[in-house]
Amino acid sequence: MIWRILLVIGALTFLANGCSILSDEDCNSVDIGGQRRAISVTCHRSPNAGEFSQGTAGTLGIVIGLGMITLAAWPLIQNARYNRQSNYVGSTYSSYTSPRTEQPPPNPPPPPPPKTNVCSSCERRLEGHEKFCGHCGTKTT
Repeated sequence: MIWRILLVIGALTFLANGCSILSDEDCNSVDIGGQRRAISVTCHRSPNAGEFSQGTAGTLGIVIGLGMITLAAWPLIQNARYNRQSNYVGSTYSSYTSPRTEQPPPNPPPPPPPKTNVCSSCERRLEGHEKFCGHCGTKTT
C-alpha cells in the first residue's frame, strides 16, 4: 500500500514538471538530469542548447506521470473490471437484479390414474399389469 502512495507522489512530480515545461514560453529546449531520487529540469531559450525540445520533454513528463499513476492504480482497475463482469453474469455481490420477463412454464397435465382390473371370479382388485388373480388363479382379460 505504501508503494502506491510513493508512486503517486512521484507521478505527480513528473506531471507537474511536464506541465510547467509545456506552459513556459521561454523554454525552447530542455536538459533533463538528476540523480537516483531527484530529477532536475533545465530550460534553455535557444532551441539547440538542450537535449529535448519543449514539446518532447513536456509530453515525456506527462506520459511518465500518467503511466506511474496507472501502475499504482492497476489493482483497483482490475478489481473494478472483475466486479463489472461478474455483475453481468448474475453475481451474488451485485446490487442490481434484472427484472424477470420470462413466464413460468405451465403446469404439466396430471398423470392418468393407474389402470385397475377386477377379477371376474372373486372380484378382487388387480394391478394394471397382472394377468392372473393371485387369490383364485383366474386369468384376466
